[in-house]
Amino acid sequence: MDTRAGTLDALRSVAQSNPARAVQLAAVGLLPQLMDEVEASAQEEMEEAAMFQLTELRDLIGMVSNAAREASRQLDGSLATVDESSGRDERQQLRSRLQEALSAFAAAERHTEEALQCSRLPVRCAAGGFGQQAAGTDAADASNVPNSREECIRQAASAIAAQLNTGGSSKGKGKGFGDGAGGRKLSVDVPVLESGAAASVQLAQEIIAALPKQLAKQFTVVSCEDGGAAPPSSSSGGGALVLGLQQALGGADLGGCLLIAAPASTQLDSVMRLLAYWRGPGAVVLNADWSADKAPVEQVAFIKSFEAVYCFLPLMVKVLFIGQDGAVFKYCTGGNPASTPWRIFGKEGNKLQPIGRMSQRPTNADLEATFYNAYAANNPLNKGLKGITGIFNGGKK
Repeated sequence: MDTRAGTLDALRSVAQSNPARAVQLAAVGLLPQLMDEVEASAQEEMEEAAMFQLTELRDLIGMVSNAAREASRQLDGSLATVDESSGRDERQQLRSRLQEALSAFAAAERHTEEALQCSRLPVRCAAGGFGQQAAGTDAADASNVPNSREECIRQAASAIAAQLNTGGSSKGKGKGFGDGAGGRKLSVDVPVLESGAAASVQLAQEIIAALPKQLAKQFTVVSCEDGGAAPPSSSSGGGALVLGLQQALGGADLGGCLLIAAPASTQLDSVMRLLAYWRGPGAVVLNADWSADKAPVEQVAFIKSFEAVYCFLPLMVKVLFIGQDGAVFKYCTGGNPASTPWRIFGKEGNKLQPIGRMSQRPTNADLEATFYNAYAANNPLNKGLKGITGIFNGGKK
């Protein structure tokens, strides 16, 4: 750090006599080096080191910005007296690029100030996630990403219907809905506005209500929250029959389709027992809180037997201490669900932009890596460094 302090003092001295040269030295030396150190510390979760480096980075950006402003002011003065034959065009171009770099450095200053107020957190689901228009860059993504809770429910219902009405992928042996031979197991993930059994059952009822009538009549809701106890009411407003998980295990006649709402990892054994004797055409788990990566070996095959046909999960990921909003989205409209990719979106302004896709459900580590790579390619500091370095290196990489 003493060496860096000496280098900073030397830069400040140079900036007083030749600000353009100071900007050049910082752009090709200290700024990239310090940014790399911040990113390395953040990736290794060395928060104290990263915070110290961010403070240095903020101060250095401020010094370089001041030097760039002074260089631009000096260019203004020289442009007032220079004629065309003495390089007026070149100086005008240099001034223009300095102004662009100054804008990037101003954004970078704001960015580091925000970073100093934050701490690194793992990926988590953000509450809500609706109410703003979402879009992707290609036509398919733009038309499919839901922009309301109602649209999300409609999409989930259509994904379920596409599989149970047609037999879906080659995994099941059924020739169509209602023959009892397929026993398809599907999974959907839809954000809930509130926690608790009542909210999960309400969401399940809304999804069933959005299904084709002939298919909706076949469904029973199995509520797993509150320990799988009997829900307050078995049915409301003409909706599907609702049973608690323990009720369903008690010998109820479950020959139709099941929608199992919010099963937890601690209830895996109970859900496995329930489906062991169930012989209906389709079972759907809604917002299952389990993972094959964390389950005991004897439960992994069961978890993987569920085919993901729909998922929309708003996310907030911390990258270099800055919160990045986004979402995971999968919408299978027919055919084999395994052929539909999991799309990862990051929010830019008020729009969701695709930043990655995977064939398997992304893990927390996958999401962090995807958001980190997208951030590194688009963060304002990197853009400023590239712009200001190009000014003095003639655009060479």
